[in-house]
Amino acid sequence: MPRSVAVRVYTHLAPPGLTLASPTASADGALLFGRGTALSPRHLLALIEEGVAEIEVEPSAAQPEVPPWIQVAPPEETHRALEARFERVAGDRRMMALKKALAAVIEAGP
Repeated sequence: MPRSVAVRVYTHLAPPGLTLASPTASADGALLFGRGTALSPRHLLALIEEGVAEIEVEPSAAQPEVPPWIQVAPPEETHRALEARFERVAGDRRMMALKKALAAVIEAGP
């Protein structure tokens, strides 16, 4: 059976049944769960409580599809969307300051 493609998802939106595609650690580097862990509600709650905003998962028999609306968009895609959203207010310096702040948040990541 070919290996599934791993995707990044928002932890707080992840449904139980997905499988971790890579080990997941807390902010201080402590291993929380290893690759291959089938995520239960208890696992997801622990990840959220540890402040893990995004996880890398792959589909499983219990959850064969990863819905696109829970997937983390790549930064390039997010930047393109930001450009398009602010295109019509390019002359407004306050809006450009907001755009710059949002771009910095995107770059910083979770």
